[in-house]
Amino acid sequence: MPESALRAGVVDYVIPLDRMGGVLLDLIARSGPVLQKSVIPDDLIMEASIAERVVGTTQEINQVGRQVPLSCPDCGGALWEMQQGAVLRYRCHTGHAFTADSLLDSSHHALEETLWVALRMMEERKNLYTSMASRGEGSWSVQQEERIEEIKVHINRLREFLINGKDPNGTTTAHVH
Repeated sequence: MPESALRAGVVDYVIPLDRMGGVLLDLIARSGPVLQKSVIPDDLIMEASIAERVVGTTQEINQVGRQVPLSCPDCGGALWEMQQGAVLRYRCHTGHAFTADSLLDSSHHALEETLWVALRMMEERKNLYTSMASRGEGSWSVQQEERIEEIKVHINRLREFLINGKDPNGTTTAHVH
């Protein structure tokens, strides 16, 4: 989070840890009365309602942000983009919230998880073809063997990509993230 705040340019101080206590005490001493009444912006009140799942209609969420062609990595729902100063934030109608960085991290995790599920399902399919081929005869059994060999190629490619970021020929591919 501190690096994200630095990138967004929303920091007042960058100080070493051993000076932080003194700076905080100085800020408290200069701030005046502690119990000041703050005005909370309407868009922040609306967003808090979304987070608490009190509000959730499209029309209400459109009041605080604009719908973008992205989906929530947690629930698959539509996302709304909200800008607060230099910080971009995203929220779905169920209340999941992300900064741009956390959205990238979450979507990377969801994509990687999906690819591992795909690999497992392909392995299961290969096992089923193997079982079917062992019970069959003639051309039907040969057809299952061909399917087994074909799916092995896909399994090897996907496994190599997930583990090493390379295809089976050793060519570096674009990583998932």
